[in-house]
Amino acid sequence: MKPLVSIIIPAYNAQEWVAEAIQSAVAQTWPRKEIIVVNDGSTDRTGEVAQHFASSGVRVFSTANQGLSAAINYGYRLSQGDYIQELDADDVLAPEKIERQLSALRQGTAPHSALLAVGPIFLSHQPGQIYSHGPVPRPLPGRVATAENGPKSSHAECHLAGEPRIGGSSGTLDERLYYDQDGEYFARVL
Repeated sequence: MKPLVSIIIPAYNAQEWVAEAIQSAVAQTWPRKEIIVVNDGSTDRTGEVAQHFASSGVRVFSTANQGLSAAINYGYRLSQGDYIQELDADDVLAPEKIERQLSALRQGTAPHSALLAVGPIFLSHQPGQIYSHGPVPRPLPGRVATAENGPKSSHAECHLAGEPRIGGSSGTLDERLYYDQDGEYFARVL
């Protein structure tokens, strides 16, 4: 059986972008996925917009505003996946992103592998962005698969963590940090 991938979308006041992020998760070609949106105390319509995707199997949870790391950690605790894909609410995934990363991950020879890949590079910041795909991911020793470069200011992160699931011996994201939480986490993993 193919592994389950949990796509966690933390969202705070993202009503303008969250629908496109969720749609990119729903449209993944990888068949076994669960999509979890954590509405981190938004004061706009983020939760309402996310709920429109419930019929597509998207689960939406609302919490008091505690910050990005707390929202991701909460989503992680709710997830059942063998692999975790964190997706910021203002980012999108290329349709074959997860399928291609898992294919490359399975080609690795180490029991725990890491992928480092260049993701889509956005040429426009308008809805329906135009992007070009980077090279196919390549296996490296370690535990975590990452892909960087995306929308926002032409830089964003999307991560695919393999077994052991994040939260193993490396812990979870440090909720005291407001910037580069994932960079600090991956430093601990490596």
